[in-house]
Amino acid sequence: MAIKFGKWVAKHRILIILLAVLLLIPAAIGYVSTRINYDVLSYLPKSLETVSGQDIMVDEFGMGAFSMVIVEGMENKDVAELETKLEQVEHVEKVIWYDDVADITLPVEIIPTNLRENLFNGDATMMIALFDDTTSADSTMDAVTDMRKIVGEQAFISGMSGVVTDIKDLALAEMPVYIVVAATLSLLVLLLTMEDKQKSEIWETFENAPHVYTVKEYVGEAGDIPALYGQPLAVYSQCYTELELLMRKLVIRLNEEEEL
Repeated sequence: MAIKFGKWVAKHRILIILLAVLLLIPAAIGYVSTRINYDVLSYLPKSLETVSGQDIMVDEFGMGAFSMVIVEGMENKDVAELETKLEQVEHVEKVIWYDDVADITLPVEIIPTNLRENLFNGDATMMIALFDDTTSADSTMDAVTDMRKIVGEQAFISGMSGVVTDIKDLALAEMPVYIVVAATLSLLVLLLTMEDKQKSEIWETFENAPHVYTVKEYVGEAGDIPALYGQPLAVYSQCYTELELLMRKLVIRLNEEEEL
């Protein structure tokens, strides 16, 4: 039955390719429209103190998440100007810094020691940006991205919202690589047959298919992987062990070819 179906697929390959291309259209629409939720707290019960506390911060105080903005090698007046720019970013509720407790013309040394040590360290100073939404909300991550565009290399933005934004950006950047690797390996698997008989049938059906190998042949071994239909469970287990070893050899072979 499987062989008949395979021959039918091979015979109607143009139709199947057209159907596959058409199905890519709703798949692309779904990919673009599907939102990835990075907010871990949204999956937790509302009764947890962490979730309740964050909801209270957002609902009653209008502030949920926060990030630390570390500025190095800037004069206080320049830091104050940067603070004003950051406060204008959408979804940034407030930015807290030294000028909220004292005029920047006053020497830093006159403010209380504990406050000075929390805000200044050498030529670096820290601001705290408060957002109007939760830590992993889309609006918060967008605000972090906009803030980084403003500060450039002048400052560093940290905190959980910054970490979640970095994870999101990294995942989106590496996703195309994973897709290409998966597609390449899938195509390679389609060119590897289980038995020499199947390879011969492919050659008979497709005259322009020179690069078709059995799995064992491709890794330099002789013999076939027998069909498992109707075999006892122990035979399936043995075949699994054999395939696992062959896949390891296959990876080594592919790496060797890539280095050539």
